[in-house]
Amino acid sequence: MGRLPVNGVAWYRKKLDIPQSDKGKSIFLDMEGAMSYTMVWINGYLAGGWPYGYNSFRIDLTPYLVRGGENQLAIRIDNPNHSARWYPGAGIYRNVWLVKTSPVHVSQWGTFLSTDMIPFPSHQRNAFNGLALAIVRSKQGEKGNITVHAVSDGIKGATVKVTCE
Repeated sequence: MGRLPVNGVAWYRKKLDIPQSDKGKSIFLDMEGAMSYTMVWINGYLAGGWPYGYNSFRIDLTPYLVRGGENQLAIRIDNPNHSARWYPGAGIYRNVWLVKTSPVHVSQWGTFLSTDMIPFPSHQRNAFNGLALAIVRSKQGEKGNITVHAVSDGIKGATVKVTCE
C-alpha cells in the first residue's frame, strides 16, 4: 500500500567455500548495515550479533569455519514494530564483506591520519605535514611486521615499520 515493510523476521543464507590455504588467517564478517537485532550463525554455531540498525559491526567467524570445505552462513534479522524513528525499512541494507587477515594485521578502523596544511608560494600546490597512525592487532603469541607507507602527491613519502612482539 505504498510503503516499505517496517517489521518482521528475515533470514539470509549463503554457502561459503573457504580454501585450505586460508589456514592460520582470521576471517570476519563485516556488515555495514542491517535493521535490526541481527544474529549470525556459521555451520550451526551462533557466532555473534548486533542489536542496533544504524551501525556497522564485525563478527569473528574464525573458530567456526571449516577450511577446505563448505560452510553455511545464516543471518537472522528481527525488526519489531516501532523499532525505529528514522529508517522505515528492514533487513540488510548496506554491503556485507568477508574479510581475511593475516595473524598480524592492521586492526579494523585502525588507521588515523591528521594533517596540517603547509602554505607554499602560489605557483606550487599546498603540501601536507601530518601524523599517520596504524593500530596493529596480533593473534596471541604471533609476531610479525607491518610496513606503513605514507605518500603525498609531489612530496617525498615516509615509511614506518611496525613490529609486533
